Amino acid sequence: MISRMYRDMVDFVVVHIDEIHALDGWSFEQIKFKIKTHREIKDRLSAAEILQSLDDFSLPPVVDTMKNEANLNYGGLPVRMSVVLEY
Repeated sequence: MISRMYRDMVDFVVVHIDEIHALDGWSFEQIKFKIKTHREIKDRLSAAEILQSLDDFSLPPVVDTMKNEANLNYGGLPVRMSVVLEY
């Protein structure tokens, strides 16, 4: 994983955006986590907690705003990586 290779040089985070396979939306029967469409920020925070609880997950999760600003500004698609030199 790239985050392990460069962890001494780069800070990595995962931005949890809108739930793509929500139970009350476009979903699969065999999905592991039963998450509904985020209606409030607390829903998104709860989903990020589930992500962080995974054994093989070592990156700190952050959540997008309910206006989906990170998703809109950075094109948040699965396995998307953006490099921000300064913030």
